[in-house]
Amino acid sequence: MSAVTPDVNGDLVVDAQDVARVTAAEGGALPQDDIDCNGVIDSADVAIVNAHLGHLCADNLPTIPRSWGTVKAIYR
Repeated sequence: MSAVTPDVNGDLVVDAQDVARVTAAEGGALPQDDIDCNGVIDSADVAIVNAHLGHLCADNLPTIPRSWGTVKAIYR
């Protein structure tokens, strides 16, 4: 199983660099640039990335601290 994201360069933000990369890859078939998974990189993939411009994934997402013992107890 593979996953695709409009953040094709992996810098945690969808920006002009991602649009440029997918636009440059048009006509190709690299899985990481084929956002709609139809087997070819085309204007639909560029449109998807453009629709996500400015979206970001914070690298400091809050988590609830738990001990490993608590996790084990849940699955016993």
